[in-house]
Amino acid sequence: MSESKPFELTLDEVRVLCELLPALILPPGFAVDPFDTGDSDSTVSARRAAALGSLREREVVTVGEDVELDALVVAPALRIALSLHAIAEGAFRAHAWTPADETRELISINRKSCASLRRVRARVAEPNDPSEHLIVSLFDARWLADHLLELVSCDAADERRGLESTEIGIADSRAIIDALRRRDTDVVASLAGVMDAQPAVELLDELTGSMESGFRLELFDSDARCVHAGDWFRGRTSWLAVNLFPGTQRVSAHSLAENGRVRITRVSRVFMRADLVDLVAGLVGERYAA
Repeated sequence: MSESKPFELTLDEVRVLCELLPALILPPGFAVDPFDTGDSDSTVSARRAAALGSLREREVVTVGEDVELDALVVAPALRIALSLHAIAEGAFRAHAWTPADETRELISINRKSCASLRRVRARVAEPNDPSEHLIVSLFDARWLADHLLELVSCDAADERRGLESTEIGIADSRAIIDALRRRDTDVVASLAGVMDAQPAVELLDELTGSMESGFRLELFDSDARCVHAGDWFRGRTSWLAVNLFPGTQRVSAHSLAENGRVRITRVSRVFMRADLVDLVAGLVGERYAA
């Protein structure tokens, strides 16, 4: 199965589809409220008619041939993509953001197929933002890594960078970052010397900004347990992969802060794709070996 043409839907169009498919239950974070009962009947009717007209014009909804003339049928590919979330064997949840917008995505995996719900909105959005929309797609699991990489903004300058990595205690990293934010070079030098963390200073300095772009990915098994999580942040000059390690003690917020370690790796989009391919390869490979 190659990737089918995605269905890009306004929230009003999703509302109409939910009315046409009353048994449909969208996953948490992707459900939409019904048409606002606070609006006048004429306003609601106009919004519903406009959304339905757009769906029919794009043949997302058509008139059924073997049923009553006024019965409407939702495109089979869209119905399949929406229904796969209820029978997922595993799932990815992604959260990506840029200075302009924020995207949350759920990708449900069943056998060799992936169904995606991608919700996009402006970072600073007014209530009932008309630009907020859902993108629904269905694609072969072999394209999963490239599909996820669409959420990572591209910077041509990054592609020339080599791999650079450092590991440091979480508590130590916080102390150095605080000093870097104050631009207290004497304290930074002293801390780095005591902690033997000089190689980490340059990478930690990348994390002192506002992190205007980032990408978080979580993998869930069939029991909805998170079995892997990865974080990438856009620093001032490059992307950084950030991985936490809890240490040897029983995991708690306190033990993680006191004994945990963080690995920071400067990466390009090429290395990020390699990370994603490695993450999904075992999952996808198992399905194609079956």
